[in-house]
Amino acid sequence: MYYDRIPLSLLDKKSVYKHVSVVFQDYVKYLLTIRENIGFGELDQLYNDDRLNDVIYENGLYEVVQQLPNGLDTRLGKEFGGEELSIGQWQRIAIARGHVRNSTIIVLDEPTASLDPVIEAQVYAKFLNLSKNKISVIISHRVGSASLAHRILVMKTGKIIEDGSHTELMQKDGEYARLFKLQAQWYV
Repeated sequence: MYYDRIPLSLLDKKSVYKHVSVVFQDYVKYLLTIRENIGFGELDQLYNDDRLNDVIYENGLYEVVQQLPNGLDTRLGKEFGGEELSIGQWQRIAIARGHVRNSTIIVLDEPTASLDPVIEAQVYAKFLNLSKNKISVIISHRVGSASLAHRILVMKTGKIIEDGSHTELMQKDGEYARLFKLQAQWYV
């Protein structure tokens, strides 16, 4: 694997990590403030209210935060007397944590697993907008979301078995097309 035509093995790992944001399916819920939950994605931005508010807005959390008693400084989690969020809101907090850093590489691992279809569509639309001029990797079992990518790698038993755009892979009529048709039957 290469970054800017240089093998990753030759690059300083800390330098690479500075340019990467990752949002995992099994994200962490910090029972701290919203500011801290998002700001932990880039500690230099922890007290930059303008940046945090931009990220909150970009991730569809603005109205949620505005309704909380202390806005950005509202403690989350009932365990310590804080406010509780829905699973989908927690997941959007995790995605915002990944977006607060202005990374050149963004990796999303099943980022919308806990979101309803309307919010999922909004998250992907915002993600596509935020991903312009960046390297974005989406790991997903939902083939519909994969269809948004410029390039799709289909893996099976740990190996890449297909590679191409949505259109190319549908024309090949292989594993990707089979999975896409299988999932699409529930929506048509």
